[in-house]
Amino acid sequence: MVVATLVPNMLNTWASSRLHPTLNAIVGMLTPPLTGVLGWLWLGESLAGLQWFGMILTLVGIGVSVLRPAPARTGRDR
Repeated sequence: MVVATLVPNMLNTWASSRLHPTLNAIVGMLTPPLTGVLGWLWLGESLAGLQWFGMILTLVGIGVSVLRPAPARTGRDR
């Protein structure tokens, strides 16, 4: 139990210090849908329609945040 909690947290901390903050946030947002799909595929867990809807909604939100154009730079940002 301790290893299952400790190892992912240590890897997350390590990755967070090496990834761009935007990429780190995207990876963090992917965790719940990925966990649900892997549980369904690998462990044979059943998922309700609302859970599938939530995963799809999360993926759409990630897509919108990634594809959204960067805000215009002002004179102070340069």
